[in-house]
Amino acid sequence: MMKRLYLILILLALGYSLMALEITAFRTEELSRFLGGSSPYETASQLSSRGVEIYYYNELSMICGLNPQLNQDYSELNSTRIPSPSRSERLYLVTKLPDRELPTGLDIVLDLGSSVLIRSTLNEEALTRQIVHPFVVFDLAPMKFNRSEAVPSATLQETRTSILQMTQAVSADSVLAFIQALQNFQTRYALADNRLAVATWIKNQFLRFGISNAELFPFTWNNTDQYNVVATIPGTVNPDEYIIVGGHHDSITGTTPYQFAPGADDNASGSVAALEMARVMMATGFQPKCSIRFMTFAAEEFGLWGAKAYANHAEANDLQIRLMVNHDMIANSNENPATWRVRLMPYEGSMPQSDYAVQQTEEFTTLNAVFGSANSASSDSYPFWQKGYPVIYFFEYEFCPYYHSDLDITANLNPTYCAEVIRASIASTAGYSMMPATPQNVELVDAGNGNQLIISWNPSTDTDISYYNVYYFTQGNPAIGPFPVTDNSYTVSGLTEGVEYTLQVASVDAVGTESYRISRTGTPQVIPAMPTEFNETPILGGIGLDWAPNTEADFAGYILYRSLVPGQIGSPAHTGMLTEPTYTDTNVNSQDGYYYYTVIALDLSGNPSPYSATVSSRPITLDRGVLIIDETKNFTTENLFQIPDQAADDFYLACLGDLPSQQLDLESFEPLLRLADIGVYSSILWHGNDASEMDYVNIVKDQLKAYVAAGGDILFSVIAPSLVTPNAGNDPFSSACMGFTGVDYSTAARFKYANSAAPGIPSLSVDPLKAPASMNGHIFRVEGMIPAAGANTLLTFGSDYGDQQTQGQLNGLPVGLHKQYGEGEVVTLSFPLYYMMQDQATALVQHVFTNIFGESTDNNDPGLSPTPMLSLSTAYPNPFGQTTSFSISSKDSSSPVNIGIYNLRGQLVKTILNDLLTTKTSLLSWDGRDDLGRACATGIYFIRAKQGTDQSSRKLVLMK
Repeated sequence: MMKRLYLILILLALGYSLMALEITAFRTEELSRFLGGSSPYETASQLSSRGVEIYYYNELSMICGLNPQLNQDYSELNSTRIPSPSRSERLYLVTKLPDRELPTGLDIVLDLGSSVLIRSTLNEEALTRQIVHPFVVFDLAPMKFNRSEAVPSATLQETRTSILQMTQAVSADSVLAFIQALQNFQTRYALADNRLAVATWIKNQFLRFGISNAELFPFTWNNTDQYNVVATIPGTVNPDEYIIVGGHHDSITGTTPYQFAPGADDNASGSVAALEMARVMMATGFQPKCSIRFMTFAAEEFGLWGAKAYANHAEANDLQIRLMVNHDMIANSNENPATWRVRLMPYEGSMPQSDYAVQQTEEFTTLNAVFGSANSASSDSYPFWQKGYPVIYFFEYEFCPYYHSDLDITANLNPTYCAEVIRASIASTAGYSMMPATPQNVELVDAGNGNQLIISWNPSTDTDISYYNVYYFTQGNPAIGPFPVTDNSYTVSGLTEGVEYTLQVASVDAVGTESYRISRTGTPQVIPAMPTEFNETPILGGIGLDWAPNTEADFAGYILYRSLVPGQIGSPAHTGMLTEPTYTDTNVNSQDGYYYYTVIALDLSGNPSPYSATVSSRPITLDRGVLIIDETKNFTTENLFQIPDQAADDFYLACLGDLPSQQLDLESFEPLLRLADIGVYSSILWHGNDASEMDYVNIVKDQLKAYVAAGGDILFSVIAPSLVTPNAGNDPFSSACMGFTGVDYSTAARFKYANSAAPGIPSLSVDPLKAPASMNGHIFRVEGMIPAAGANTLLTFGSDYGDQQTQGQLNGLPVGLHKQYGEGEVVTLSFPLYYMMQDQATALVQHVFTNIFGESTDNNDPGLSPTPMLSLSTAYPNPFGQTTSFSISSKDSSSPVNIGIYNLRGQLVKTILNDLLTTKTSLLSWDGRDDLGRACATGIYFIRAKQGTDQSSRKLVLMK
């Protein structure tokens, strides 16, 4: 039976990588030394700013996604390559538990110290039956990084009074009653039928306290409706800033969770923290300056799905989350109350928040706060941390011995201890909520004199803010300050040239409450900093260049140098001085080869910065003919899907005939293919004739997409497009450019014919000399493609077998598609032309490149066979911006000649001539305007000449 497989499945079934990015784990300490980061957070943030995707990190390891080129930058470091999971597999991050060994038989990919990364074919529900440990699906979502902040070191008296009032109102009896009420549901298992009833009961408690906006936040997991609960006390000054306070309300056991999963400690206690804090704040009339949003999360035990859903919602809606406070298992303690301890689970990037929680805990409770393992993926704080939000996570010091069992009941917990943890949380939350709004758009610039840094921020619209405090320090030293400022900038003087400083600014309200501090780092220098993040972008007829702006206070401008020789600086590419970090070089062509650019910054005294890194590029000109790109792996002997390099080269050169072409072998081309490498060519013939490492298209698809959008044309002839572009259903390159959204495939199907399905397209058959004798003139691994909207079928699958036979089950499905994207055209063949008859393959290639792509030799045209009666010259200049000229020659002086300019849709734009030629050769021109005198848009056009039955055509590129 034929199986419909989307592209990802084929790739996985054949055991090839799914991703353009390579999942790589580095040792955090070694990576930090290599990059000069002072902490794992800074190291991860640096990597993220360089285009590396960070999926998880702790003090031992950092798991990253890098493209092969970036991976080369870190090749000298010790690393572990993590193979991408197959479609039937998942990666899970599993947290280790005290006194609970991981079961044998787990496929552990990486040991991270406090957790392990495993590979499994089990879904979440099945995994809970195999392990009791907390886990989360490792979904390869890149982490977000926000700048680290510092928190005030003291709480002012007015806020202290409110906090003391609230901590005294927290009741162990109330806590116990809430926990018992949740336990009375018998189960809160996420797949049990009572999950809506549980969430509704929690919502009703918030309503009972007087929070009238309490509501459910529904989401879907595992084809079930799940419900978070949300209730918000609005802020009096900053209502659009939120502190999220919560814990999950679902429970689980390893026995009969559908019937009984009491979950008193795990995690009725955490949900009750939100309930009790809301009750107390409403009862005492507490009015926070920012909004406090109480939440309980669903489906945590299956991988934090409720918290994930809300963190995604917050990111998508740009919610301003000041802090997320999480509670998970906070009711177990057998210690003497005099020595009670609570564990704060710290997160890199949120250490100031955890430090603040320690401060508040020790000031307002009897608890001793200690830190647990960092960056825990075991609870609902984790998805918020992944999104870059600051988090605090409260967790009991003594791990509950009744975890995930029928004995996790109120009789076995300590409500007095739980109430004390809630007091610590209410003190932290209230203190944080009373801070004024932080300064916005904080920037740090170098004064340029070697001893000053200038920190600035936007003036606050918050009338509650009276002034700002500025601090500064060097690494490992205490902060100097505060320096009170009523303006919106401050200059720190007396600094040492070349030393890195951290400057901080905080808002201060009328009663002296300080916001948390926003930090920026900088180094005072006399000369400007070297321009960084230097990028090149080929455009039609030019090269766009940009770099990160210099921020020195005495910055004057830039000089951009250009050379035709690598390793040489060359001369300025412009006159005068550039004042913006961008330049478009249009004094370029395709004949000079690559251009090499270097930029420096200058200050007002004329001091130059060091030279930037050099970038090379070429413009998009589309005037150098056809580029043959060989992705086929080079073999020395010939078998099916294993071809000697020279044999493949000769075959495709023969297909192009007299069309001007050049070859590029990806086996020997370093580094990755760029738009600058291909943009000078009008068309590309991309062939891949083996099933080995056919992921190069996927790696460089953004470059290819830009090439086609600009007017370049590509013919892909590859084995299994699913090897080329995995995830086609969600990949705009596959659907928008290559023309397919998926494939039909069977390993038993046999392919012999590519049957014409469009006018002018020749049919092809497999060369019997290249097919295995056992397959009766057929080959396999040819897929039927599922056309995307707007794609035209050119060829269909054919065999000598009937449609009902296993070998013929793909008969009639598309194996050749044509799709237009932007200004360009793409033809995708799901079979390698190399295995077809040479003359038939040549006929197809000639038709595609002349009739569809508009390529021509000196005297041919893109629509018909060449004729000596009518000849149209190459236009010059081409590309052009104002006017281009060309000549027309004809041996027939008695018949009128019609010459017009047409766009890619075949529409007449401008009539150039419709008359007899007065001379054998006439020189004509076009000024880039249509018949109404309107300027035409930048793009691809064709000159088409017709005289009787004779026709000729040339491609033009108009640039404005």
